[in-house]
Amino acid sequence: MAVNAMTISEAVNAAVEKHPSIEVAKQEILVNEQKIKIAKSAFYPKVDLKVNYGNEDKKSKANTATSYTKENIDGGYHVEVVATQNIFNGYADSANVDKNQALHQSSEFKRISSIDKLSYDVIRTYLEILRLREVLKYEENSIKKFEDYYSLATKKSNVTGQKSETYTVKGTSVQRYKSGHTT
Repeated sequence: MAVNAMTISEAVNAAVEKHPSIEVAKQEILVNEQKIKIAKSAFYPKVDLKVNYGNEDKKSKANTATSYTKENIDGGYHVEVVATQNIFNGYADSANVDKNQALHQSSEFKRISSIDKLSYDVIRTYLEILRLREVLKYEENSIKKFEDYYSLATKKSNVTGQKSETYTVKGTSVQRYKSGHTT
């Protein structure tokens, strides 16, 4: 048994923390959260600030289409602050928010699905390793039994001077077993 062996929960957690597809899914969730914030910003008022320095010629349109006003402003700083609020734009802003929330939910589902698939793969691999370890233990015990049996047969052969039928075990079963299942 390995000194630094992991439990199955530790193996799953380590895989989930470090797997690239899970990281990609986490980043996609963060991106979609930012898209929701950007879409919601359409509901907030906008403030524009303009600062000019120097001479300025300013034309402004009056209430009628044919009337213009022209001003000459000489030197200095000119500051203009404009606040605007979008009142209604045909539900485009709320539809954009809804779309981005749906994308966010989809990316959450994708992340959860990736974690489930990865967890299943890790658990299956972990259990396969445990199964193979037990098979190897069994095979090692079987080889030891065959070697003990061969040792006894050799001693019997040396004592009696006759080759017993068990002597052929080494040439067939034990050697074949060892060659196919070395540890």
